[in-house]
Amino acid sequence: MEIIGHQKIIEFLNKSMVKKNLANAYIFTGPEHLGKFTVAKFFAQQITQSSAVINPNISLISPPEEEKKGIIKKKSIKIEQIRELQHSLSLSPYAGSLRRVAIIDEADKMNSASQNALLKMLEEPIGESLIILIVHNLERILVTLKSRCLIKKFSLVSQEEIASKVNLGKNKKEFLFWSFGRPGVVMNLLHSPEAIIFYQEAKEELEQLFGATVSRKFSLAERLSKQPAQLIDKLNIWVIILRNKLKEKNNLSIASLKKIFFLIQKIEKSLKTIKETNANVKLILENLLLDF
Repeated sequence: MEIIGHQKIIEFLNKSMVKKNLANAYIFTGPEHLGKFTVAKFFAQQITQSSAVINPNISLISPPEEEKKGIIKKKSIKIEQIRELQHSLSLSPYAGSLRRVAIIDEADKMNSASQNALLKMLEEPIGESLIILIVHNLERILVTLKSRCLIKKFSLVSQEEIASKVNLGKNKKEFLFWSFGRPGVVMNLLHSPEAIIFYQEAKEELEQLFGATVSRKFSLAERLSKQPAQLIDKLNIWVIILRNKLKEKNNLSIASLKKIFFLIQKIEKSLKTIKETNANVKLILENLLLDF
């Protein structure tokens, strides 16, 4: 299993296994596409002493999905899923393993009932079981639940390290630009020939927004609202471009820097509303694009 970056965290986890000083629960937190899930799976395989593709000693739960108007939205992790997990962890490990491991992907999507149910599980550990929570937004996790977990924070990976681990070919410069220190983005671009075209299209649309007329902005808002499957990806790409722009701060005025910070916050707020509510997407986009 190829892991890009996060060597300090991996070394810490390996030493914990050697010293048999493992916590009952861990939180792996940081932005999306860093490799938190990959590290969690590797860690789980080491603990259960198996590299099998289907490992019966590893349980995985994630938010259920539903599609509305072409947009796939992830719902909350329900208390029933936590109860099923509790049952799985109560079973004896298979094939001589001493432990069962659970990975809760996007654990910050647990509702309050789910988090409290998980907290009760951690207060009364089940045998030698171990739980890993993959968390993108740590603020959404209850303080009491965080206090029961060992928190490991994942950071962006340097472009040099990504380039040293992955053969990026002729698109190296572009891939590293789009990655913004997130290996998962690079792997997606490598395995999807159409992705780089999509990213370039999103970049051109963003550049054309600056100085565009209100009519043109509204036209783009209408077009994007009719492409719900692509909309969220494009808005995320815009955030990447603007964050990369901040690296040029020595060449930007204070007013420009403030404008970029404001736009990033506005896009992220719009993304949250689109993904988590049934609000009118076209109106959200019109309101967003007027600020460019």
